[in-house]
Amino acid sequence: NILLTELNHVVKLHEQKASDDVQFISDLQMIFWWLTILVLLLEGVFLFYPMVRRIEKNIAELKNNEKKINEQLQEMERFTSIAAHDLQEPIRTILGFTERLDLAFKGKLDDKTQLYLNFITSGAQRMSDLVRGLHMYARISSSSDELGEVDSSAALQSAISDYKDQIDEHAAKINYHGLPHIRYNGTMLKQVFEALISNAIKYKSDKALVVDVSVEESPEEWVFCLSDNGIGIDEKFHERIFAMFYRLHRKEDIPGTGLGLGIVQKIVERHGGKVWVKSSEGQGAAFYFTILKGYNDHG
Repeated sequence: NILLTELNHVVKLHEQKASDDVQFISDLQMIFWWLTILVLLLEGVFLFYPMVRRIEKNIAELKNNEKKINEQLQEMERFTSIAAHDLQEPIRTILGFTERLDLAFKGKLDDKTQLYLNFITSGAQRMSDLVRGLHMYARISSSSDELGEVDSSAALQSAISDYKDQIDEHAAKINYHGLPHIRYNGTMLKQVFEALISNAIKYKSDKALVVDVSVEESPEEWVFCLSDNGIGIDEKFHERIFAMFYRLHRKEDIPGTGLGLGIVQKIVERHGGKVWVKSSEGQGAAFYFTILKGYNDHG
């Protein structure tokens, strides 16, 4: 009995020791977790929180800078619009007086003087075209949207009517059918058609010009296409031709200001769409632009 009592006592001592060890380990684990939480909190306070604050400050600065840049761009566009408008008057005066001189001295000037007068007239006319194009470009951003339902067939017909003389002069044919009603700025859509028709006329080939206007529909947008059988565009120039004042040919060879496609791009992007060209040299060109369905605001 004494032996059993002693064994039982020893077993209880071992059980107590094991229980104490388990409790000790449990306490250590608890302390470890609390220390871990404390370290994380300290890191959050002394490391992550300042980083978050710095990121928030950088975002605020970027937004402020973006606001300033937009204000500067708007101011620049207003200045361009006003300057272009004011420049039109002296240019009209130069053109008016050169026309009077040409009429007054018609047949009386020697060849060199007549050549100089022609240079003045052509230079003033080119400046007039540039100023008019700049004024139109600047007005795109400053004008109100005035969005509404637009019959794209009617907008195209109006553009064709405005370019009737040039179209008839080159015996050009413009085919279209099934163009949809869309939500857009009607005046700007007409400007897009005018610029693309003018571009097709300028870069026509020796063949009679044919322009096909078509549209494809997707659930989100309309994709318009104006394709022609002109001289085409080398693929390496496909991105550059939409830049302001960029020209592929000398003005002596093909007249123009280099503003038409830039105006097209600005109008299309203002309405949330995109514009691009598919072409190869000598194979005509197809200009595409998209119009979002249900478009309500500009970018």
